[in-house]
Amino acid sequence: MLTTIVSTGVCAGLLALSSFPAWGQEPIDTSQTRTMTVVWKNVFGGSMGAPTFFPNFCGQEGSDILLIASTKRGAFWKTRPKLDTTISVGAWPALYAKPIDYDGIPPHEYINHNGITFRCEGTGDITQMVPIDTIGADCWGGANTLLNAAYSADVDGDGFLDVVADIAGDNKTCRIIMGGPQSGKGCARVFPIDRFGSRDNRYAQAFFRSATGKWRVVQHERNDNDLSTWLVIYDMDIFRQDGRVQFRAVKRDSLHGPCTSLDDDPLGFSASVADTLAKKDWLVMFHRLSTTGPWVLERFDITNGKFISVEQVIPKDAGPIAHDLGYSLGTDHPVVRINGLFFYANNLRQPFARWIVKGSGLQGLEGMTAINDQTGDGVPDLVMTGGPVDNGVVALYTLDPAVSVDDDPVPPKIMSSARMTGDVLELSLVQPASVSAHIVGIEGREAVLLTQQQYPAGMSRIDLAPLLRTYPRGAYYLRVRMGDALHTINLIR
Repeated sequence: MLTTIVSTGVCAGLLALSSFPAWGQEPIDTSQTRTMTVVWKNVFGGSMGAPTFFPNFCGQEGSDILLIASTKRGAFWKTRPKLDTTISVGAWPALYAKPIDYDGIPPHEYINHNGITFRCEGTGDITQMVPIDTIGADCWGGANTLLNAAYSADVDGDGFLDVVADIAGDNKTCRIIMGGPQSGKGCARVFPIDRFGSRDNRYAQAFFRSATGKWRVVQHERNDNDLSTWLVIYDMDIFRQDGRVQFRAVKRDSLHGPCTSLDDDPLGFSASVADTLAKKDWLVMFHRLSTTGPWVLERFDITNGKFISVEQVIPKDAGPIAHDLGYSLGTDHPVVRINGLFFYANNLRQPFARWIVKGSGLQGLEGMTAINDQTGDGVPDLVMTGGPVDNGVVALYTLDPAVSVDDDPVPPKIMSSARMTGDVLELSLVQPASVSAHIVGIEGREAVLLTQQQYPAGMSRIDLAPLLRTYPRGAYYLRVRMGDALHTINLIR
């Protein structure tokens, strides 16, 4: 059930300008901004996906895991007591994944980019991920074949962890993959939320839980013949009735930009951030005040469902790319990254940290995640992925002042590596070791591909073409064990 309150407006004269305050803007002050330092950086290979951090993975206290994946391989690294890149503690076909409470029995399960839901089995260093369900593209069709899981939350208030996915994808507000044993199997767990309103072009810029406890949507809207664009706030109520998930949406407020042209959009990106400790919702927007006016960075208080402007600054090296890090850096306020600058969500004038993109090797940043402290200052550090196509990079950054910017970053020692070049498996060993390989289908089925053999130190090349011909074309993972190390490689046939 969907209930919306819709109003329309006409862009005329200076009417649109009345949406924005007339007071002057201040420049961003970077005089106290600290520069992040590279702790280490490694060429990972392939085109990178965003990193994912799993604290207490599979319900094991203190077992924190960092998932790194590219088009060539994947890695499952332990981060306690320090990040260990010498061994991948398990194999899991996932470019990205989020926890879900599938059956109501601890620990949580995990759902990956193909919608395959995995249950944890085993304890210790090697945890097996066993597929138990598939909630994928067959459930919705369309062009979007992957499940783009954004975050996990109990959306409908039934006490079970759900997954919010595909925000603004496939002409939807989002899809929710419902948790709990009562939600059924496969496609029965998919709850799509349609777009709101009646304008021709609408897409959600944010779907989040407000600091007030309500679910809230911020939507960008425009008619085909409009000379103005709109940003609209909707409050949502998601609930179960007679065993079925339902929702209501109510329009709260709208903000429209200046009259420009059909080819111009003066309302740029926006990021909505819930500051739960301060009980405030902030909307940070990069936009233009008039047809010829400058681009500004503006913060609105939208806690009560209204656009109330509270801060406006002129950006220097800030730009239209935002990342909400929440409280993951151990701060008293949520953190927003805007290009290379990191701000507290309640202060856009004075960024507290700077990441220098030039020379980082991370041009084309894919993502970042905070992980547990790696330098000893008690503050979480950041892992970033990105870099050139087919030559991706993983880097660890810190704000710890004890790590000098003049230090020569030394990556962890790599005892072995494995990669596929065509149908040839290339092994690199610093000392002789026994090597074996298993092939894993995306559905989780595993088979021996290469029986255990001893290989010398140095580079070895194994032609797997005769063995791979026996498998249908598709996506696979290779799990290559080299001594005590386990490497996971993406394989497309």
